[in-house]
Amino acid sequence: MNNDIAIYKLSEEVTDVPTLRLSRESVNAVGTRMAVTGVGDTDAYEHKKRKIEKVLTKLKKADLKLVSIADCRIPYVPFGKGKYIQGDSMLCAQKDGQDSCQGDSGGPIIIPDYYGRPEQDVLVGIVSWGFGCADVEFPGVYTRVSYHYHWILDIIFDINPDGAPAFATPLSTDLVLVDSPPVKRLALFSRKLPELLPPIMRMLIAHQPPNHRPGLLRELLPVILPAVLANQCFMI
Repeated sequence: MNNDIAIYKLSEEVTDVPTLRLSRESVNAVGTRMAVTGVGDTDAYEHKKRKIEKVLTKLKKADLKLVSIADCRIPYVPFGKGKYIQGDSMLCAQKDGQDSCQGDSGGPIIIPDYYGRPEQDVLVGIVSWGFGCADVEFPGVYTRVSYHYHWILDIIFDINPDGAPAFATPLSTDLVLVDSPPVKRLALFSRKLPELLPPIMRMLIAHQPPNHRPGLLRELLPVILPAVLANQCFMI
């Protein structure tokens, strides 16, 4: 049940399709408002009750709230499933009367933007498994996107380096300079602060006009240092 995630490589390019921001940080605040969408059943095992198998196409949404991993495990323990709920790679969510269900697997669970801007929604999880549907006793279990974030980026780079986002660098790269006219952007990912700060500073100085060096460094250091310390992939 762990690592319940897959990436599909399309046979041809798709354009003009809305995208979701990926969650880079683990979301753990109990009660965080979330939303899951899908075309699956609205009743547990509904697909088994239908006399004629049909493909559901009506998109539905359920509003959920994040549940702590400890509380999520408890009802599954008597069935021997509690041990499979891993806090680093999974998250749990539920709300009375609402849930993902059979046929929703692989679908997105997001944190909606507070101001209702779809482009600011964040993909935090993927529908994975659970007992029943909208059962008040059993929260739904989801694959945690932040746990797989760098794996996803590595796959993107392997498939299409030119199409990868400018703020992303593969795990195998500590420091990459990305050309993004009309300015040069420094994309960096680092776990080695002492080793990488000198080259970072040299690159900043080398790629700016001499008369801009002091001001540039004063402006960028407060931004760069927290990003490096947090081991994040970051763009300036």
